[in-house]
Amino acid sequence: MNLILFPEKLQRYSLPRDDYRYGHITTVLRARPGATLRVGVVDGALGEATLVSLDQEGLSLSVDWRDGTAALRPPEPVTLLLGHPRPPVLKRLLRDLTTLGVAEIRVFSSALSEGAYQTSSLWKNPESYLLEGLSQGEQTALPRLSRYASLKQVLSEDGLVPPPGEGRYFGTLELPGALSAREFLSRAGDFRALRFCVGPERGFLPREERLLQDHGYRPMTLGPRKLRTETAAILFAGLAGAAGLAGEARTSPE
Repeated sequence: MNLILFPEKLQRYSLPRDDYRYGHITTVLRARPGATLRVGVVDGALGEATLVSLDQEGLSLSVDWRDGTAALRPPEPVTLLLGHPRPPVLKRLLRDLTTLGVAEIRVFSSALSEGAYQTSSLWKNPESYLLEGLSQGEQTALPRLSRYASLKQVLSEDGLVPPPGEGRYFGTLELPGALSAREFLSRAGDFRALRFCVGPERGFLPREERLLQDHGYRPMTLGPRKLRTETAAILFAGLAGAAGLAGEARTSPE
């Protein structure tokens, strides 16, 4: 946890002993009164806090926001459409994709997905994994997260034709004419926004690949090896970063 996050902007915070942030500050960071810590407000400012007091009951922080800036989501974000993986994998992906700067994550069930994943307990509080990713990446812009019952439903959110400046791609192994990662990067300067679609562990059916193409998604291959959903999603987010689109936070005075 490289950044201590709070839901609202205050000049002073008090954390009781049972707050997870208390444990991190005292046990992991081993901070003592007088120490300074990086803090932020979700979807808001960054600042520097001073640990004012610490005892067995709790701690208090005093924050200087004078140099704070808001880490705002870019106006044309990178969006990842993600075939619902096993819940433990999704927990890691929500964290890591947030750290990598993906601004929107849409989780869907495909024809070969396990339907029971949609009722996993992780959906009771998925924001906790996003916040962990923000803390790791020292950012405050919380990604948008949504889930859908099918690929058709998630694709219905967008038009059939990508707007100017938007690239749409889905991962595949064998589809003829699939773009390589090298070819993608060579033309990435043409895009102001990107949408990537990664299937579940068992992949897409041919009819689902046709549906993606009907919605303006081009096939892209990440190499000749069959990858886990987790690996492919991270690689696509990394490509977006290499293209200069992921995590391009604007800054403005708070």
